[in-house]
Amino acid sequence: MGTRPWFSSALLSLLLLGTGFNASAATFVVNSSGDEPDSSPGDGDCLTDGSVCTLRAAVQEANSTPAVDTITFAISSQSIPVITLQSLSITRPLVIDGTTQTQDWVALALDGESTLTIEANNTTLRGLNIRGGQGTLLELSVVSGVTIEDNRIGTGSAGSADGTPSTSGVCIRLEDAAANNIRRNVISGCGVGLEITGSGSSENIVTANLIGTDRNGTSAIPNDAAGVWIHNGAANNRIGSSSDQNVISGNGGPGVLLGPESQALTGNRVLGNLIGLSLSGGQLGNSGAGIEIRGSGSNIIGEGENTGNVISGNDSDGIYIHATENEAADTNFVSGNFIGTNTAGSVAIPNDGWGIRVSGSTHNLLGGDNEDRANLISGNDAGGILLTEESSDNDIAANIIGLDWLQNRAVGNGGPGVQIDQDSTSNVIGDRAANVISGNQG
Repeated sequence: MGTRPWFSSALLSLLLLGTGFNASAATFVVNSSGDEPDSSPGDGDCLTDGSVCTLRAAVQEANSTPAVDTITFAISSQSIPVITLQSLSITRPLVIDGTTQTQDWVALALDGESTLTIEANNTTLRGLNIRGGQGTLLELSVVSGVTIEDNRIGTGSAGSADGTPSTSGVCIRLEDAAANNIRRNVISGCGVGLEITGSGSSENIVTANLIGTDRNGTSAIPNDAAGVWIHNGAANNRIGSSSDQNVISGNGGPGVLLGPESQALTGNRVLGNLIGLSLSGGQLGNSGAGIEIRGSGSNIIGEGENTGNVISGNDSDGIYIHATENEAADTNFVSGNFIGTNTAGSVAIPNDGWGIRVSGSTHNLLGGDNEDRANLISGNDAGGILLTEESSDNDIAANIIGLDWLQNRAVGNGGPGVQIDQDSTSNVIGDRAANVISGNQG
């Protein structure tokens, strides 16, 4: 009896060898800009009927093996090669590396409603310019451990507005996808830049991207609606960090939209981003609010010192928190942000509306227990903070409203520092920590 485990293992090994089993990873070199399929998927050779290796054929071969294969590029071209692509799905772990092409980039021009879909965990895409099409350009569906890095999605090959048609759809969509990394991409020129949706979408990290701008972060290539949209139960995702900010600017709607909801949306963090400013700190506003929380609760906008966002230069409010007909927007936390100023907190770059507007919402904390949690809310056209439409039990504490960050001079808001409408009751101003409210015009 003691030899049976050994016998079973040995027999399994012989059987695997007898069937030609090989778990080693392969590298497939794409040498054609065509979209023809592999002539014999699964035989280990990337070859079409025309005896070339296309991206589609390489993915078909990689989809036939359990190992993490790699696709590189050696397409003969004087300029960045363009592959006109019909819908394509990646179903096994894979690395596609466009930086191996001589020009460091490979363009994928999606045809019509076509989508590049990742359905395999631990897949990596880099060095790709994914553009064209009228639907979702890149979709991560029920996956984890995927890395999307150093790509240009929605723009022309140069990461600029070079006449390449934009899509009316979504640049990158994560649906029920968890623990993925979206970093160092240009995500611009779509209907929505980045969409994170579904209760299975959690713990995704989005850092160091340019969303709504060109590759330099200085000129707008707008996404028509939101730059980032998180909704439908997606929770505990992080947009930005203290060291790897996103630039979310120049978009046709809000920079970041949380909600509206058919399922609870909680624990999402927006940290350390430039929202409404260019990478160099100049005004590059979003056409909506910098951040809009629409019928969504328990989200975190800045976590205090060194994790706050700079939210300035937008065409509406800096932050707009509001209930919808069916969903509340309660218990959100806003701390450590500069709202309406430059990155140094020294001069105004106004949001056209209020610095923070709270409508029909309760138990939101604006600021915190000490100066490390302070928001700087100065220079905004309408005023500093507005509580309206039966907003109750909100807490405003430890903020600087109407001065510069060093509290040396006025950088006044164009209206009141804090306005609480008559229908909004039981709100607390300064109990846990005093606010400094000065220099405002209302």
